[in-house]
Amino acid sequence: GLKVICLLFFAVLLSGCSGQKTAWVYVDNGLATAMDVEVDGSKVAAIPPGAFQKIVVPIGQRNFRVTSEGETIYEGSKRVAASREAFVTQRYLFNPDENNLYWSYNVKYGKSNILSKAIENLTDNAQSNAEFNKLRNEFEVFPTENWIEMPKGAYVLQDAPASRVASRGATITSKVVNRVQRDHYKFLKSVKQMRSPSEDDLLDLEHVFSTSTID
Repeated sequence: GLKVICLLFFAVLLSGCSGQKTAWVYVDNGLATAMDVEVDGSKVAAIPPGAFQKIVVPIGQRNFRVTSEGETIYEGSKRVAASREAFVTQRYLFNPDENNLYWSYNVKYGKSNILSKAIENLTDNAQSNAEFNKLRNEFEVFPTENWIEMPKGAYVLQDAPASRVASRGATITSKVVNRVQRDHYKFLKSVKQMRSPSEDDLLDLEHVFSTSTID
């Protein structure tokens, strides 16, 4: 009866048989010229310079060919996997020209700002370190690869909608995946390895964090 149905439902969830036959690929054009995207020999997108487009791709081993003004930017095979969770679509970020770098960060609603408000009132190194570590835990830096699996539920190359407003004092957190400047990328990556950050490091981190997020 109902117990058997519930057991079968959870078995599907645990087995990763999501039933999804397609995945989403966000193709990000880091060139100053438009790019055309082909999957298995068929043109699926024409992307303006500096823009991105979401395409729907069947799961399996797929051949991608990306050209711009007659020049081949990328040609090769990518494995498009099915989601490991039921009712969830697998998503990838693809930057064929490898000009862009990426990070993800948390946006919190129900609070005035994710950034520290205590900078001017710092009294000792322990407090500075605590603020630094708090902010360091709010972001991740992606590897320098042209094909990246996206975090579940993240907003890809767009800000979380303003309608996600917390009520009754609750805090709602959204994850955003965004491009990041090369110098900021290098700094954010180094931040993850810092063992004894200074107050100046905290100030630099707040500056980079605030200027790298989507307005």
